[in-house]
Amino acid sequence: MENRRSKMTKKLIKEALIELLSKEDLQHISVKRICENADLNRSTFYLHYETIEELLEEFTNEEMKQI
Repeated sequence: MENRRSKMTKKLIKEALIELLSKEDLQHISVKRICENADLNRSTFYLHYETIEELLEEFTNEEMKQI
């Protein structure tokens, strides 16, 4: 079970990814840029995700559950 802080952090990361995806393709997005957008350290990103692809998969699965 995730705590409130983890949930908020993941939400910030996902929102940063969505914002970047609205401007450019996934292959041009780096962990560094996601973290800059979310105002988080890279170590925080890696605490929750190993790769951008893992983040994207989690996001996609959550969206599919809502449909």
